[in-house]
Amino acid sequence: MSPAMPSTGQMNITKTQPNGGTFDSVLQVVPRFSFTRLPDLAQRTLDVGAILPLLPPLTGQLLILQGIDIPWTDTCPPSVLVVPGLNDQGFCPSANPTAKVTSILQAPIILHGIRPAQSCPPEIDVFPNSKAIIFLVKPTLDQVQVVLFGRKVFIVDICDPMDTNSNTREQVQTEMVAIDLVGPNPSLGLVNVRLRSPLLDPYQWSTGEIEETSNTQNGRLDLPPFAPSGTAASFFDVFFEIDVQGQTLHNEVATREQATISYKPPAQSESYVWTGNLELFDAGGSPTGFRIIGIIEIPDPPPPPPTPTPTPTPTPTPTPVPPTPTPTPTLVPSVGGWGLLGMAAGLAALVILVRRRTARTPQRD
Repeated sequence: MSPAMPSTGQMNITKTQPNGGTFDSVLQVVPRFSFTRLPDLAQRTLDVGAILPLLPPLTGQLLILQGIDIPWTDTCPPSVLVVPGLNDQGFCPSANPTAKVTSILQAPIILHGIRPAQSCPPEIDVFPNSKAIIFLVKPTLDQVQVVLFGRKVFIVDICDPMDTNSNTREQVQTEMVAIDLVGPNPSLGLVNVRLRSPLLDPYQWSTGEIEETSNTQNGRLDLPPFAPSGTAASFFDVFFEIDVQGQTLHNEVATREQATISYKPPAQSESYVWTGNLELFDAGGSPTGFRIIGIIEIPDPPPPPPTPTPTPTPTPTPTPVPPTPTPTPTLVPSVGGWGLLGMAAGLAALVILVRRRTARTPQRD
């Protein structure tokens, strides 16, 4: 509601029996709207109460919530109606505050002409670094492979999965709301791929669905993160534009890109694939000779593996070897050598010889 102008109303309560009666209620709500543009998530706000003066007719700019002859009682009957967005301020508190369940006596007051806020809004999955590989056939019949990178945005209406095709498996609706991919090619130059506006021929949205592989619990899409385990089949019917060689081309028939996913949003390397043979048309709807024969889309590619850095092999440090000690010579007695005893024997022999010579020398007067 607008903070600039109060939302006012009135209620007339009549007691027609000891335990209850009827009431009339009128509430004029001054709304404040918030808008999110899905392709780029830009936000804008429109506060009706801040527009002064309000332009006639006043009722065209206010939400009139009105109830006439609504029965009331001083006890609350069982809940019977699920109304997302209804608050718990009323005659009977909600039996299920999370799901916003109201009672049969509260239900008739919900007579406004807008869709209440959802208790489970759609989820927006943004992939800023998506990868796509597109296989084209040129008018010359040459086949070209173009690798592109860029941004994609999905929305998934994850609330209230239902088995709409009676195959015992529940599904939810999806939509691709933004594609902006770009990549160079040696023969085509710079190539850009965008989502085709539904306001242009063939006037189609790029919608799809996610259907669980097996149903293990009703009312839940049975794959992570909603369930402990499981997988699902996912597809998008995509209408796109491609800028190539100065022309803007588009497809008139959707490319149904399919994948088996193990997580929502898709896990890394879970690719959406399409193969076929479709003519591409120019802005005037004329065939161009370009054809598309295959698409591989990876919403969230894994990062490239890190380049290994060579680890230098350490040079082993030699363990120092202690020097071999030089043996100290030991004087060992020996018979023919100059050991200690040999030297003593030689000295004794020399003394004897000297004495003999001295004895033989004649004495002179």
